[in-house]
Amino acid sequence: RGVRRRGGWCWLLAGTGAGSEPAGEAWLHQGEKLRDPSHQRFLAPRKWKELCAAAGLTVRWAGVHMKRQPDLNWYFEAAGTSEANRRRVLKMIEDAPSSVRRVFKLESEGGKIAWQWPMLTLIAQKGAA
Repeated sequence: RGVRRRGGWCWLLAGTGAGSEPAGEAWLHQGEKLRDPSHQRFLAPRKWKELCAAAGLTVRWAGVHMKRQPDLNWYFEAAGTSEANRRRVLKMIEDAPSSVRRVFKLESEGGKIAWQWPMLTLIAQKGAA
């Protein structure tokens, strides 16, 4: 209700396509779609800002940081990923090119697959000039 009112605030935290590695973003999108079929698309920060403007929100702050995900199996469980799709994602990781491994810092730690991905934090205000 607060963001509908003039002066209301919106805080967004979302995985994002940072735009610097199109092949990496395509790889991540494919894996996310397998992990969670409801996933639509990672949006670049620029697109989020455009959506905010269209909704009458003024972006007060936006930044991208890398978020570490320490356990792929937990991530599968959280989304209820099917066994078939889990195998597909694991195969994608096994076959990931070095550029993808570098961008997402794919690694194995104690039998768990860990990685990092770009996350956007955005704070906007309704009807602010």
